[in-house]
Amino acid sequence: MTYRFGKIFAALLAAVLCVSLAGCAQKPTATVPSEAAQGKKPILPSATDSGQIAADYTAVYVSVFGDLAILSTYPVLEYDGEEPECDPREISMGGSIRCGGEHEREEPIQRVLITGELVPRAMNDWFRDLVYLVRIEGIEKVRTHHVTDMSHLFAGCERLAEVNVSGWDVSAVENLTGIFEGCTALVELPAWYAPDEETLD
Repeated sequence: MTYRFGKIFAALLAAVLCVSLAGCAQKPTATVPSEAAQGKKPILPSATDSGQIAADYTAVYVSVFGDLAILSTYPVLEYDGEEPECDPREISMGGSIRCGGEHEREEPIQRVLITGELVPRAMNDWFRDLVYLVRIEGIEKVRTHHVTDMSHLFAGCERLAEVNVSGWDVSAVENLTGIFEGCTALVELPAWYAPDEETLD
């Protein structure tokens, strides 16, 4: 009995020391958490600078892993055990999600994953010239009610056959120039888009 109690006490003592010294703690891995696990979203500095309600806007980061680009409100530093091809970048005010350089030639982006609700201020050029892009998962999670610029958003996505943006609120958009330019594979355009403003060719 005394021997068993001694073993239990020794095990408990070792566990306490292990935790307190962080000697047994596993190295955390940064995978893509679920939307519910994201917690408080980063807020764009420009939201407070302009006197707007800060909570109306979120940061949007892009992290590229091989042929996959992940859009989220935080930089994703690891996915399936791999590090990103280039440093995660903030694109809440517009800009391409591409890495550029050797990566574009060797393993171009074919898929985009949006992990949770994004509220950007501009989306110009996000997917521009992603000629190998075939799927965008979670595009309906982007809240567009504050977006003013969507110019060339999907321009050059010649292999993209479907994109679910029919529910987007584009009431604040001032620039739709070239949004679907060159999107020859698209089966259906959203009702809010006026096709006579430009051609898809």
